[in-house]
Amino acid sequence: MEIRNLKNQFEFLSNPQKMALLKHTNTVLKIDNIKTNKIIFVYTKPKVGSTTLVTSMRLFASDKYTVIHMHDEEMLKALTNIKGVTINEIILYNKHIGYNVYVIDVYRSPIERKISAFFEKIDTLHFNNTPENIKKYSMDKIIKRFNKIFPYIGLGDNFLDKYQIPIPEYFDCINKYLMIKYHDVIYIKLRLCDSKLWDVILSKLLDHPIKIVKDYETTSKPINELYTQFKEQYKLPENFFNELRNCKYLDYYYSPQEKEKYLLEWNEKVTGPFKPFSFDEYNLYESISNENKYMDVIQTNHYLDEGCICNRCEEKRKIIKYKILNGIEVNERINHSETKNEIMTEKINEKINNYFKITPSQKKAIINSKLKNMKNFVNIRR
Repeated sequence: MEIRNLKNQFEFLSNPQKMALLKHTNTVLKIDNIKTNKIIFVYTKPKVGSTTLVTSMRLFASDKYTVIHMHDEEMLKALTNIKGVTINEIILYNKHIGYNVYVIDVYRSPIERKISAFFEKIDTLHFNNTPENIKKYSMDKIIKRFNKIFPYIGLGDNFLDKYQIPIPEYFDCINKYLMIKYHDVIYIKLRLCDSKLWDVILSKLLDHPIKIVKDYETTSKPINELYTQFKEQYKLPENFFNELRNCKYLDYYYSPQEKEKYLLEWNEKVTGPFKPFSFDEYNLYESISNENKYMDVIQTNHYLDEGCICNRCEEKRKIIKYKILNGIEVNERINHSETKNEIMTEKINEKINNYFKITPSQKKAIINSKLKNMKNFVNIRR
């Protein structure tokens, strides 16, 4: 076990202002209202499969665990307007006030993560254009832009860089996970390449049956066709491949045999060298891109399961779980606002069925009229 120089992570306990802010943060994150005593913080870098992890645990363990998803403090600020606290402080604060706390991170192989990170913001940041228009671009143009910013995207690892915990010398490539208890917090590290085993691993570690449900994959988005073509045609410049050989994260999370296999796969796709942006050039690129963007980069409400535990959402969760376990395609989400609208529609349907015998088109018109009236009433009351 590597013991690094870890600073006192509980300094905030003696800071009344910080404690008040952390208490407020819990209120904003709705931790104050949870029904369980167990919290799972999925605290990962973006584009590592974390949304699938969050949705799966919410669907199959919402009665046992509350699941909160965070990438970094920037995401925390964007979603809650809270600044001045770190995610590590939120984690330790909740342990301090009595919750059983788990923290989960995921490692994804570096080239695939960079590609996914690039396509996540290809419209909102990198080209400042709609997916429909970007699809018309030549593949050479897409690849050139990706290579220009290659060294600066999909970086870092929360488990090694952010958690501030003692870490084992090697990742456990036999059991396919790490689990460390530190300050009475359970830290779990998974790998995306083992995602087919996540249900077995998590069911064991969380002592509760979990089934993995794929969610928010790039292949299901409007840009999916271009994304697939890119992966098929992309060749890795040899200078990038040489840097890949020395990737410290790849060395830690993959066994020598796994690393060799991964390098061999990419060695077959190596092409001539490419000169990316310098550090200063990339900073200028990012600054101009951020100034020009007109679409929101932070994605909200993109989970199949948003995590609401009201009675209606719990009932819908049971229906969706039944469909998943029986191989039935799921096209709906568990979202509280949508669920409320479904309740309104069901009540209107019931009244129409009880008192009228009309055509489907007439029925639809009545429903739309009733919903509009209800929404107008709500707006007036506000």
